[in-house]
This record gives sequence, C-alpha cells and structure tokens, in this order.
Amino acid sequence: MQGYAYILTHPGTPVIFYDHFYDFGLRDVITGLIEARKRAGIPPIQPIILSCSITHIISTGRFLVVNC
Repeated sequence: MQGYAYILTHPGTPVIFYDHFYDFGLRDVITGLIEARKRAGIPPIQPIILSCSITHIISTGRFLVVNC
C-alpha cells in the first residue's frame, strides 16, 4: 500500500494492477487514495509536497500533503 500511496499522491499517470484491485482485497484502500487524488485535483504534472510518510493524508486544495 505504501507504493500505491506514493504513486497516487505524486505527479504522473498512476498504474494500478488488476489483481491488486480485484483479487487481493485492496480495492477499498486504493479507491480511497484515488478519491483523495481527485479531491485534491492532482493532474499528471502537478507538484506534490511529500513530508515524510503516509500516516496522514491532507488535501489543501492545490497540494496533497502527506505527513508523519
């Protein structure tokens, strides 16, 4: 999940593996990260502030800030 948290909160076009989403029971968590990305309005080229880890994810409107 740390990998998905990273790729879904950083610029670029994220890729989600089919089996992770449908077969490994990660659908709800991945969907939550996708929704956070959408709410923050992160396009493929937007800068992101990464503070430390994925303990807290905060949408500030322009940025998605991930704090310890």
